[in-house]
Amino acid sequence: MREAVQRVCHRAAIREQIVEKLICNEIPPGERIGEESLAMEFGVSRTPVREALILLERQKLVVNEANRGFFAAQVSFQGLRSYFDMAGWLFPFLFQRAAGRLGGSLPAAATELENYQPDAEPTRLTLMHFRFISSVAMASQNGYSSDVVIAGESFHCMMRTSILISSPSSVRLRANQQLWESDCALTEALRSDTEADIGAAIETSISSSREFLASSLA
Repeated sequence: MREAVQRVCHRAAIREQIVEKLICNEIPPGERIGEESLAMEFGVSRTPVREALILLERQKLVVNEANRGFFAAQVSFQGLRSYFDMAGWLFPFLFQRAAGRLGGSLPAAATELENYQPDAEPTRLTLMHFRFISSVAMASQNGYSSDVVIAGESFHCMMRTSILISSPSSVRLRANQQLWESDCALTEALRSDTEADIGAAIETSISSSREFLASSLA
């Protein structure tokens, strides 16, 4: 039993590392994912890498093409529209559950955000945002809803990074400032554990992300 638990944890850690590579555009949308190279990088056999990719395939983050292997999924704004609609009611539920369980304390990812100073680097803040939302989802201790949000935020962050990498420095700085401010508001709402504050911060955050993507892809 103990070995089985360790294997699951190991596979989950590898999955998280692959997701972060997707978010940081180290594996761009549509690119083939080298199982052997990842196994060498992570210092593991190919089996746990493949198991992690199968989990990501179920979340639609990667695609398994017959006789060709795994590829990073293409992300569409239409799919993200549906996610943002769902996040409007799912985020308040998860944030309120997480706030109650955290009891005024914050995940480490939230502290990292508070100490960040916005700059024009295209991937760092997006990854910090992903880690923050994921940590809140996990703190809520609601497995199914957490999985939905983490998968949705993976897509959101993948698209955001792909936009920022090809954007001028001024656009990146403005977008990062906006995301940082909305995430700081979410952090304060989580700390206060007030339903109205949480609801207002979430509404602003989702609206801001939706508008950024829509205007960038127009």
